[in-house]
Amino acid sequence: AWLTGQDPKYRFLREFDKATLLYNQHEARRALVKDHSVAGIFLVEGQGDAWAGWQAGHKAICAYFGAELSDWQAREAVDLAMAAEKPVILVPDFDETGQANIDKNIRKLRAIRDDVEIQVLHGIDEIEYESGKGCKDLGDVLKYFGADKVQEILENLRWAAPEWQVRQIMEATNQRTKEDFYSKTRQMELIAEILHNVKTKEALDHLVPYLAKKWRIRDELAQNWFH
Repeated sequence: AWLTGQDPKYRFLREFDKATLLYNQHEARRALVKDHSVAGIFLVEGQGDAWAGWQAGHKAICAYFGAELSDWQAREAVDLAMAAEKPVILVPDFDETGQANIDKNIRKLRAIRDDVEIQVLHGIDEIEYESGKGCKDLGDVLKYFGADKVQEILENLRWAAPEWQVRQIMEATNQRTKEDFYSKTRQMELIAEILHNVKTKEALDHLVPYLAKKWRIRDELAQNWFH
């Protein structure tokens, strides 16, 4: 009974350099080469999350030992993704540290290749295992809901990185007043910059009704602005 309530902890040798290792990289490379149905290379924060993805059938999944990719890890992940013509899929922890580093990791990956396709997993924290308590990572999902739920999440809860960035701008609020953090004009400027820098083939037109609703303008006006 005591063991079932314990979360895994890890101790590394002092000389172990986590920044120069992608956990499970060799198996991820093999899966990307041999299985054309692989969605991409999933990047998770910890080994437990990699185990959860593996148990759900996703072999191309690597852990980077923390909330921020090292330059070496970013380069290795991009090389794997580009060789397989697949996206890099970021699976951050849904805590303050994990969420704060998503944009930094996107930028780090794009600094390697600006044409690498990047996706971001979302919504894990909205899956509640108790009233008011949402899951923090894939390990929690596996623990409380099983491998099938992990599989469902990895397949269906992914946004293209530009969409994630757009939504972050639109949903940002002033913590004190709860009003939009950016003015409408500033939102347009920031989103225009994101769209201008998209070098990949993601379909983003489904964001038009979302932006039209947020800005209280007609869909056709948002469509014209968007393009």
